Amino acid sequence: MRWDVASTGQIAVNFKNAAREASARLARNAVLKNIKKSPPQAFKAAWERLLSNPSYRLLIRISQDPAKEWTQLNGRTFELLSLEIPDFYHSTQIVVSANLKDAIDSKKSFLIVQIHQAPRFVSKVLADLDRESTRIVGNPKRYAQRLQKLGIDTSRTRLIKKGVSSLAHLLKSVRSNHVICSVIDDGDGDGTGRRKYINPAIFVFAHRARIPVFFAKAHVDHTGVCELISSGPYNDLDPITYATKFLNFFNSVGDSRVDMKIRTRHECFDWKEKTAQI
Repeated sequence: MRWDVASTGQIAVNFKNAAREASARLARNAVLKNIKKSPPQAFKAAWERLLSNPSYRLLIRISQDPAKEWTQLNGRTFELLSLEIPDFYHSTQIVVSANLKDAIDSKKSFLIVQIHQAPRFVSKVLADLDRESTRIVGNPKRYAQRLQKLGIDTSRTRLIKKGVSSLAHLLKSVRSNHVICSVIDDGDGDGTGRRKYINPAIFVFAHRARIPVFFAKAHVDHTGVCELISSGPYNDLDPITYATKFLNFFNSVGDSRVDMKIRTRHECFDWKEKTAQI
């Protein structure tokens, strides 16, 4: 029997999906065995049970996608358990780098960039520290509901609908000393959902708005402790240099790595449109 490339690729996708579903079932069962415990106790018991299970560790390895953040063992396990244990995420304390904590406490506007990750560490940290923030999203209502489902207070969060004038709207937030939050990874429109590119458009905004830039990456260590690793502040760099520094930062800390290219102004119509109207 002959197999073409498309059929082989689909089999691999199905295999990964099956592994994801099986690992999620194991996480659910681990939580059910500890359902009468407090959220932190249930998390600790389920965490230890899962990470000591060779079958679970194998399933996570099979389901990993090297081009996507947050499919590593610790991060994926934290994601599964935080979804299964009521009120756990709300009570989680996230370790914040000193440089980022100082910027948050300053009450001055700055930009914090990241790539898509499963947990909303940036949103939670800013909410826990009573800091007003602004973020551009595709669907503000749905995004707010996701944050609220995790127990994150959204009363100080301004969500701007993504559009050709969205970056211009951020200027109002800068004048109000908000933290500007942005994800900078893009897909290529091939329908796979894979994010292969860094879009530097937001760095043009930061330069023109004269605000410093911080890089951020969510990380969970082998004991389940959560950390928001950061680097910065950076000022007055050109967009490609910002993007290059971000990739170097991301691939030098934590467990996961990504292989992404940087879009140039000539390659990205979205970048040209957004930055032209700032």
